[in-house]
Amino acid sequence: MSLSRGNYDYDRPAGTSSSLGWGNLNGATLQPLPLGNEPNAGEKAWVNLGGKIGLDYKIEENVMIYGYYARGFKSGGFNGRVTRKSDIGPFNPEYVNSFEAGVKSDLLDNRLRLNASIFLNKWQDMQVTQSVYRGNPPVAASTILNAGRSTTRGVEVSAQAVPFDGFVISATGGYLDAVYDEFLSGSGAVCPPLPSYQPPGCSIDYSGRRLMYAPKWNGSLTGTYTWEVMNGVASVSAQYTWTDSKWGNYTQSISERLPAVGLVNLNASWEPEDSHWSIGAWVRNLTDKRYIADALDVPPLFTEGVLGAPRQFGFDFKFHY
Repeated sequence: MSLSRGNYDYDRPAGTSSSLGWGNLNGATLQPLPLGNEPNAGEKAWVNLGGKIGLDYKIEENVMIYGYYARGFKSGGFNGRVTRKSDIGPFNPEYVNSFEAGVKSDLLDNRLRLNASIFLNKWQDMQVTQSVYRGNPPVAASTILNAGRSTTRGVEVSAQAVPFDGFVISATGGYLDAVYDEFLSGSGAVCPPLPSYQPPGCSIDYSGRRLMYAPKWNGSLTGTYTWEVMNGVASVSAQYTWTDSKWGNYTQSISERLPAVGLVNLNASWEPEDSHWSIGAWVRNLTDKRYIADALDVPPLFTEGVLGAPRQFGFDFKFHY
């Protein structure tokens, strides 16, 4: 993998025009390159192997237990949007060792399906996105940090029941414990605890903090009814999803905490018999819940927040073959 980048700034006193495109550079003057952000390039290759091994065993005809181990990785790379040439990287690959065990079952003449699993993931050099603003005036940069080690563990449960023909009720639930085991913001000495003086170049220790976008609890409940009508099959469903509070960034400024949110979604569809098409209508966030979906604190400049999608509705026409 290789990357070449340059932060060029041109001046054209007569102004520019969108109709010229790259022609706007004709006659423009290249300004002096910013100190510390001159053109830069990097090249590096990584070779890794991943794999999975698993076992399953049927206790009885409709009950199976299973377990597996998997080793995976994500390639390293370079940062393209930087304001300091040294930030180009490279950043290292991340690795994860995953363990999972569970049970899958179909009961009561296949009217009840119960699945449950436990999992453990051990991460090494987890890639974490960092947004920073440097320079005067400040300019945005996005870089990848390698957190030393992280652990995610939890439980997932799902159930699906058919109390009477045509009606299916589904439920899911999950618990997640996800923390950084080792995570320094840089290579310098560890910064002393606040409010002590923070020496230039010291590294903040984020060990023990929860991972970004990792709610401790989550769940959903869905009811779907299907019936024959007008020489076709109609279906209506209602769903409630709930997600626990989480963090929008690893720095965990108080403004980066994303509150828990519950949302209601509706869906309806109809498909003619022996056809290859269907029509449908849907509503997302039925109650028009206002909530913060993302947040980032960039001291001392600003705190950025992104609202979740408001109530949305639409229609679908699907063709399949």
